[in-house]
Amino acid sequence: MRLRSLTCLPFLLVALSLSLNLHTSGLCASPTEDQPDDPILAQVGDEFIYERDLNAFIDARGMREEEQNSEMKNEQLERLVMEKLWQLGAKEQGMTVDELKQSVIEASDSETSQIKTPSSGSSVAPAGPSTLPSSDVSIRKKQALQEQAFLFYLSRKYPVHIYIDPMQYSISLKNSPVRGPENAPVTFVEFSDFECYFCGKFQPTLQKIVEAYEGKVRFVFKHFPLSMHAHAKAAHSASLCAHEQGRFWDYRTLLFDHQNDFSTSALLAYARQLNLDETLFKACLNEDRYADRIDADVEEAIGLEISGTPTFFINGRRISGAQSFRFFQQVIDEELTVRR
Repeated sequence: MRLRSLTCLPFLLVALSLSLNLHTSGLCASPTEDQPDDPILAQVGDEFIYERDLNAFIDARGMREEEQNSEMKNEQLERLVMEKLWQLGAKEQGMTVDELKQSVIEASDSETSQIKTPSSGSSVAPAGPSTLPSSDVSIRKKQALQEQAFLFYLSRKYPVHIYIDPMQYSISLKNSPVRGPENAPVTFVEFSDFECYFCGKFQPTLQKIVEAYEGKVRFVFKHFPLSMHAHAKAAHSASLCAHEQGRFWDYRTLLFDHQNDFSTSALLAYARQLNLDETLFKACLNEDRYADRIDADVEEAIGLEISGTPTFFINGRRISGAQSFRFFQQVIDEELTVRR
């Protein structure tokens, strides 16, 4: 496994916004004291993970050598980093890892919902039933979201750095609103919630990205209304009704500009502001015509283990939170360089 000599892209653990230090030489500088035959692959807090650690972790899971491709190793490194976070958290609490996980699962909704780090720039879904976009999600998924929220907290306490290329995710673009050329070298996918504060806060940065990379980036919007936001799904439905009339992106802007009012009358007023056919728009809303499409995006987000909004995928590489323009600029520029 090759250690990258200069830079690495941000690598997110199960949709957690990790603490990455930015340097002028790249998104995160590689360590300098590793040995060529046993490079450092990651750092969690003050502890390093070496290639030998990853190999031992993989061997302990009984994986055959022919299964050990780069994608699998990236995935196993992610698991190893999460395990290290749990170990550090358990040590701090004077518990075993199993005891800590059990205590997290048993934590009250109010306790777990406080695990939020505003500086990360992401709105994190609170743990427990209110987190889940669908009432029929299994108990295990509820527990997984509770664990993810606590891992988010641990990742802020023990900053994580990954020194190899992050894994890439496959995102379905079928039926999603898109702007930008189809053959653009960079595809920028945004999973967002119209009622999410950080999603709204990010919009000026997104507009700056759109203007800076005109013709080079294709932008895709994916719907992830969290059930903690009572009016979000109605707003997402309305945006797709506007999409029917070719005005999704303009309507989307109005929704983010007016996050405090997603009443039916307001949604209709926004449509009138764009001179949409009100009769067609109202019929679309009343039928809840795009409920299945929104649910499909939500299910995809759950499958990708996204626990907060906004979450982005740049050519399949996950970035969580409303990061700065400079942050996205470095990621996009590297992607453009790779694809020349």
